[in-house]
Amino acid sequence: MNAKGLLLTREERDTIKQTRRIARMNHDQDVDLKLTSLLMVADGMVQKDVSEILNVPLRTLESWIEKYRNDGIQGVAKGPYPGRSAKLDEKQMAELAQMIEVGPEESGLDTGVWTIPILVRIVKNRFGVAYSVSGLRKLVHALGFSVQYPTRRLSKADLEQQRTWIREDLAMIKKKSFKTTERCYTKTK
Repeated sequence: MNAKGLLLTREERDTIKQTRRIARMNHDQDVDLKLTSLLMVADGMVQKDVSEILNVPLRTLESWIEKYRNDGIQGVAKGPYPGRSAKLDEKQMAELAQMIEVGPEESGLDTGVWTIPILVRIVKNRFGVAYSVSGLRKLVHALGFSVQYPTRRLSKADLEQQRTWIREDLAMIKKKSFKTTERCYTKTK
């Protein structure tokens, strides 16, 4: 890294100051800190001193300066972070979506509802890819499915039969579905 500081034109300095004002108005402390450090170095302060004053590792400050030199203000401003690449390819995701759509019985399971822990096992066994529960929940949501909770009760329904079903039948379903929650997933419209 070049430790000689940072030379800015008047126009670059004005752009940085304006962007820093916007970052402050938006309470974006990360961008504000980066731009403040650039201005301090451009004003002739030693990078080591700037890193100590702003409580930023010297290596990080040097990285911000290098990013600014290479990419301008976009190099240090926040942007959309691409994130980790998908573990399943498009064909596998389409197959998973189809599997969820047709239901667990079609996959040879004895349960009538999909739950994320069940899907974690299915994805591991079928595609050889391990997901955490939260990771697979995000993937299922990205595929267009949402959690469905039973919320309505019919006014003419027999409450005693419902309680019996919950105590006995649902208990059996839960046992068959790897002792998971009552959440099931269906395609959102």
